[in-house]
Amino acid sequence: MSDKFHKAQVERPYNCMVGCSTCSVVCPTQAISFPSRDLVWKSEREHKILSAVHKEAAEKRSKLQIAQARERAEADLRQVQTRARIEIAGEFGDKAFLSKLEDKVKGRAFDIVNLRLEVPTLKGLLERTPAYMTLEITSTDQGDVGEFVNDIRDLVRQNALIWVRETFV
Repeated sequence: MSDKFHKAQVERPYNCMVGCSTCSVVCPTQAISFPSRDLVWKSEREHKILSAVHKEAAEKRSKLQIAQARERAEADLRQVQTRARIEIAGEFGDKAFLSKLEDKVKGRAFDIVNLRLEVPTLKGLLERTPAYMTLEITSTDQGDVGEFVNDIRDLVRQNALIWVRETFV
């Protein structure tokens, strides 16, 4: 048997308090002893142990609060929709819809990307044949696009087009 089996081992040393001597009081064989309380407090005053412990605890609390704030911010960001895909159908020919769409993004933190207009024929487009448009709205500053999607929905309605679908991506 090694010596370590004949000595008391602290099970959770980080739960011990400076100056606590409860273990020695409850030990049935008096195998545990501590320096006198006066010596502990004198050592604490000389080395400022409690202030160091309080400082370390404050730093740990601060780090924990920062980590929790980061988690909350990341959760909030996950709920922000920064991109949406929109599908529209209707007669685009004489409505100048693309110019109106361009006016909507001017001076705002949004852009239209991946715009596709599918028409049966060019003459058909000019002769009021229904066509199909897909586009994506993206935020240029990582803001939410929800309100801007509503603006585009209003523009589609004002131009007597058909809102087929929106998908937030």
